[in-house]
Amino acid sequence: MKRKTGIVALVIGCALPSAVSAASEPDVPDPQVLLQGIVSEEQVGLLFDYLRNALIAAAEGREGPVPEVLRRELDRIDADVKLRGTLAGLMLLKNLEAEVRELLRPPRDAAPRTPTYSPSTRT
Repeated sequence: MKRKTGIVALVIGCALPSAVSAASEPDVPDPQVLLQGIVSEEQVGLLFDYLRNALIAAAEGREGPVPEVLRRELDRIDADVKLRGTLAGLMLLKNLEAEVRELLRPPRDAAPRTPTYSPSTRT
């Protein structure tokens, strides 16, 4: 399970910078900053070598082995990716909460609404 989590994290880490542009909000982390120092070009090469071999093995009806060097790299980055992902998620939730709270506030430029009074026509 840990191997699959690491592989998924590495694939997402490789794709995220190109799939997501830099955040417009200052508190939202840039994906490249989140991944800085975690994923190297060498690791990307190891991953895609493994994926090619796994695809060929699957076509032949067998499971391809994970190279030991890739396994070590995935184990090494696993905790760091989880920590950075958790921090990014917390920052995004903070921004989302602030936006929802702002939506619930009355507009700042609008005059306070006072109930309109109409005299009763009853006698």
